[in-house]
Amino acid sequence: MTIYNQLDFKTSRLYEYSKTEKEGFDEHVNTVGTKSYRRYQNSGVTGTLANVSVKESKIGDQLNVTLRDEDGNYLQNQFSLYDQNGFVDNNFCEDIISKLRNMKKGEVYTIYTWILSPEDQRSYDEDTPGREVRAKYYDRRGVSIKSNGERVDSYIKFETDDRPFVEGGNVSPKILWVENRAKPGKKKKSAASSEKRSDFFITELMNAVDGHLAYDDTKAAATAAADVHPSSAAMNSFSGPTEDFEDLPF
Repeated sequence: MTIYNQLDFKTSRLYEYSKTEKEGFDEHVNTVGTKSYRRYQNSGVTGTLANVSVKESKIGDQLNVTLRDEDGNYLQNQFSLYDQNGFVDNNFCEDIISKLRNMKKGEVYTIYTWILSPEDQRSYDEDTPGREVRAKYYDRRGVSIKSNGERVDSYIKFETDDRPFVEGGNVSPKILWVENRAKPGKKKKSAASSEKRSDFFITELMNAVDGHLAYDDTKAAATAAADVHPSSAAMNSFSGPTEDFEDLPF
């Protein structure tokens, strides 16, 4: 059986969707009053990695990480690949893509989506030597992946002054900020730098999708097409600040 886990962006939790009431599922009512049911994966999802793929759906391209659990079920964990501006989502997808070169098919992984509130981030920075306490914080979302209890580290690193982007390397180009002519005194993300960064992550993703994490046309890989409920993915469009949180403790 194939189980589709979708993402509740607001709470950063994966969940299985159902149109009908089922045991273990919580009732959910969306903003227009439509009732459905969800089983939240509060402890993350665990299984043997089958493949990573990109699938088209009625709400946009989905990054799928397919695991096979101990009961033989295929778990398709789905993430909206692009944000509302057409760039690779920097909340979850950049985080996943950054780790793909350090992952292998046939290995057991636990995938856990998380959210850090501004208060938690400030507390972490205040309590951690060497961390800078900033004037303002935003919700921060991401994905933790573990194997045998050990965190899978990111192969892709963020560009810094001491770690510059080099074409063909494993440092992602940073987002540049430019003056916003429509709002004097304010800045906005440079479209050119956003596109360059997005292209970098798409290239990295497709290298994995077509390479070491490719779909195999055998029973070892899920064959069902993505079936994403549109009301669930509509919220997965916020593009938060891009920062380096490589040293977070999970």
